[in-house]
Amino acid sequence: MECLLAFVGADFVLIAADATARRSILQYCQDLDRFVQLTANSGVVGAGDEGDRVQFCEYIAKNVQLYKMRNGYELSTHAVANYTRRNIADFLRSRSPYQVNMVIGGYDKEAGPSVYFLDYLGCLNKQNFAIQGYASNFLSGLLHQHHNPNMSREDARVLLMQCMQELKKRFMVAQPFFIYRFIDENGVGDPQTVHVE
Repeated sequence: MECLLAFVGADFVLIAADATARRSILQYCQDLDRFVQLTANSGVVGAGDEGDRVQFCEYIAKNVQLYKMRNGYELSTHAVANYTRRNIADFLRSRSPYQVNMVIGGYDKEAGPSVYFLDYLGCLNKQNFAIQGYASNFLSGLLHQHHNPNMSREDARVLLMQCMQELKKRFMVAQPFFIYRFIDENGVGDPQTVHVE
């Protein structure tokens, strides 16, 4: 039921996830931050089984940091996305696959902003916008129509609010809180919570 969302702008990536933790018919909290920072300029939001999500995202983050310590430089967003895909694929063929869907976003000086869609089967796609979860049934058309890769930060906030309003109106599961961040050349921004009335 989780919703993960990211899209590129003129010189940034907006990456967001709903902040509700739930299992079956129970809701545990509305301030869960699903974001994990991978490098200074990239991060991932994940959805799926909570144990798998936390363990796999932390595993990737720690190994990306280990790579930096061993080699003296950070991986690009493209390299991080492909490393993550390789690990998902390897675990899928083992006895303990991780049931985690992810959206990876980042900014590189050479390549600019980028967003990657990665599912639990290891399918990786670079896109201008990516949505994971049931929300994709409602938001794909909206983002296809209103997303502009050259949008400003204010336009990105407005588009995120439009997405949340659409979910409130059409999706039966309440997702009133989202936590989002901007990622740009200066790194990963502070988390911001948005609430739809």
